[in-house]
Amino acid sequence: MTHGQHPALMVANEIITAFGQHQTAQYFALFEPEAQFIFYTHHEKLNSRMAYEMLWTQWEEQHRFKILNCESLHQAITLHENIAVFTHEVRTTVQWENAINSINEAETIILKRNAQGLWRAIHEHLSPKATSGL
Repeated sequence: MTHGQHPALMVANEIITAFGQHQTAQYFALFEPEAQFIFYTHHEKLNSRMAYEMLWTQWEEQHRFKILNCESLHQAITLHENIAVFTHEVRTTVQWENAINSINEAETIILKRNAQGLWRAIHEHLSPKATSGL
């Protein structure tokens, strides 16, 4: 643990590590059950951790989906009492079917300190990384 690092930032980095190593149990455990997810690659908002877990399993079973690596760049966190807004750029290497692709994205994760005093993610929003300005 880095001295002075906020617990919410530590949890955000745990999420990134678990995701990047395709450690699904550890990854999903860092989200509250009521967490919501918005992905530009999916046609609808996912309104619970369970909905995302089911979709993830479907991807694995139908498309041989696997995260091979995840690199987080330009991290920032803004704190608001029991809420933390974490943003970063993310470079992910993913297997889908027989192809391996690298994807550049921008992500926001909102974390909340729960009743047990633990920081857990309650919202994740993923967007394609802009390649140029307007």
